[in-house]
Amino acid sequence: MIGSRWRIALLLLCLCLSSAKAQEVTPDSIGSHAIHAADSVTDKLPDTLRIETPPLPAATQPLPKLQSRKEWKPSSSRALLYSALLPGAGQIYNKKYWKLPIVWGAFTGCAYAILWNNKTYTEYRNAYADFMGGDPTHTAWHNFLPYGADPADYVNSEQLRSRLKRGMDYYRRNRDLSVIITIGVYFLTMLDSYVDAELFDFNISPDLSLHVTPTLGTDDKSGLFRYGVSCGFTF
Repeated sequence: MIGSRWRIALLLLCLCLSSAKAQEVTPDSIGSHAIHAADSVTDKLPDTLRIETPPLPAATQPLPKLQSRKEWKPSSSRALLYSALLPGAGQIYNKKYWKLPIVWGAFTGCAYAILWNNKTYTEYRNAYADFMGGDPTHTAWHNFLPYGADPADYVNSEQLRSRLKRGMDYYRRNRDLSVIITIGVYFLTMLDSYVDAELFDFNISPDLSLHVTPTLGTDDKSGLFRYGVSCGFTF
């Protein structure tokens, strides 16, 4: 009996030792042994058979932000300067190309008015000077006589002298007025280019409207009844 008991105890001890050894061999240890074996194999390979893999980019690095494109806005000082140097250049700088025919058309009309009035004034002035000088060799006033008329009949004509004087004064006044209008148009184009640049990004609401409503009530001081109209703008 005692011998059989020792045998059973010895058998149980052997089973416990075998199970303990089996538990020591885990998958992690197997994997670590396999990795060390693979590293040792790759270390023994020649350099021509080694493949180096580049490191992966870090996922935590922030992506560069795209810079928003800034909207262009004209400078009012530059628009004023360009318009002063060349009429219409300020409108081109402000990208208001539809105003160019208006600006250049106005300057063309003013230039024509100045040249034509000055030319006619010069003709009347020379004719008046020749008529009042009395020199028969100066015959510029003959061009203002009726067709086929004899100049000798108008040598002392008071009516012709008055007509030449009125024509000279009239066209001189028109020439000076044309110059003043041209200067005004010049400054007006400068002002237009400056205002366009200042109000380039001004937003006009489509809800612009006018409300007119009647008002009825009494005066606080006099107590009299009064009525009127109230106007309100929405923009």
